[in-house]
Amino acid sequence: MTLKIRVPHIEIPPIELPHSLADLSSDLKAKLKDAANDLAKQYKESEGESGNYDNCVMIVAAGCAAAGASMDGPVGAALSTAGGVPAARLACRAIYPE
Repeated sequence: MTLKIRVPHIEIPPIELPHSLADLSSDLKAKLKDAANDLAKQYKESEGESGNYDNCVMIVAAGCAAAGASMDGPVGAALSTAGGVPAARLACRAIYPE
């Protein structure tokens, strides 16, 4: 027995998703990068060889969110929103290369 299923073609227009790091000034990006790098270094020092990239990203992103919550202004907002996750990925990849 053979079934033929016809799937309709739906045209989906391109969607531009906001990227929280792209909207920041270079000064704010540098501050965010420094904060994430410092947190990643602290994670590496505390975990040593038992640490890994995935856990590093989780801890650094959470640390960025906590740091952002304690700060005012655009840097705090950038740290406490999704901007901390891309910065955490970059900082942790530098410490835990593939």
